[in-house]
Amino acid sequence: MTKSANKQINDNAEFVTGTGSNSLSSFRGVVEARFKDINYIILSIILILLVMVATLIIDSFHVNSVTYREYSEKIETLNTLKNQNNQLIKQIKDNQEVIIKHQEQILESLNNK
Repeated sequence: MTKSANKQINDNAEFVTGTGSNSLSSFRGVVEARFKDINYIILSIILILLVMVATLIIDSFHVNSVTYREYSEKIETLNTLKNQNNQLIKQIKDNQEVIIKHQEQILESLNNK
């Protein structure tokens, strides 16, 4: 056998028995460290997504409340205008009745002469 083949066999034997620098426990440590890093990355991504969803929900509440407030203000303005128009219409009718009565009085006075 060649030297490199012997080294490979020795490394494999050390790995399996846990006696060398490439032992199973050190390999486990490396794998656990990598999984730990990956877990942190996944957890970070999940937290970022949760923050984004919370932000969208809060923004939707804000937009809905602003929209409702503006709608309420417009409805209030329309109701005020409607009431003012009704009052003006009533005044116009009253004035027309007064004008009609005055015209009748004028006609009576003209007819009496």
